[in-house]
Amino acid sequence: MTLPILRRAMLAAGWALVSHKLIVLGYIGAISPLAHALIGVAFGLLLVFRTNTSYDRFWEGRRLWGVIINEGRNQSRLVASLLPKASRVTYRTCISIFAHATMHRLRLNRDLGPHAERLSPALREAFAEAAHPPSAALAHASALLDRHVRTGEMQGQMTLAFQDGLRDLVHAAGGCDRIRATPIPFAYTVHLRRSLILYAATLPLALSTELGWATVPATLIVTFVLFGIEELGVSIEDPFGFDANDLHLEQFCAAVDACLFDANMDQVCELA
Repeated sequence: MTLPILRRAMLAAGWALVSHKLIVLGYIGAISPLAHALIGVAFGLLLVFRTNTSYDRFWEGRRLWGVIINEGRNQSRLVASLLPKASRVTYRTCISIFAHATMHRLRLNRDLGPHAERLSPALREAFAEAAHPPSAALAHASALLDRHVRTGEMQGQMTLAFQDGLRDLVHAAGGCDRIRATPIPFAYTVHLRRSLILYAATLPLALSTELGWATVPATLIVTFVLFGIEELGVSIEDPFGFDANDLHLEQFCAAVDACLFDANMDQVCELA
């Protein structure tokens, strides 16, 4: 991310060199530093608001994935202690598929994750062709619970903790979908970018009288900071991508799987 920002800042510094030379030769005039400073205050507020908006989206995405991770651990605990052994592998696989399918859906893919092979081909195909694969996986998990209640293997009250957790997972996936499907308005982004270019273009004209040739390095430093703040907002606006600054969704899914398929969890419950 640093190199593109530096290129733009160097372009602004090049313009500062040219503009100062033109001012010295009398071809163009300088502008009032006070007027430029007043505009800079309004522009700074706009830039900070843009960055804060992007960070709010990033942090909400992280919070929602925290819900998925914690609920995955909670479901693993419930499975080991309450669910009949015959359905444990399938139920755990459904939760794992939910996490992986949610990640891939946010990245506009439809993969079910590495543990989908534990299920039958027909069930995998049904999940893959569903309109919302994460919800399909949770629906099958709910059906497993209902089957055990109907056969008398579980009491209805025992499934409430499971169902509450599945509901929280659905809400978390829905929140992630909302972030992914609601970008920052394009007109706002365009106006901010145009304002930034205008501010950078007029900055040497405001600094030239006071700083002389020092306008060039001053412009380089100021524009590097401003372009960096603007690029930071763009970088974290969509936290579910593949950039270095995005959320590490693969690690989150691995954390869910590590707890779901921990063989020691069943052993701990059997020794109770």
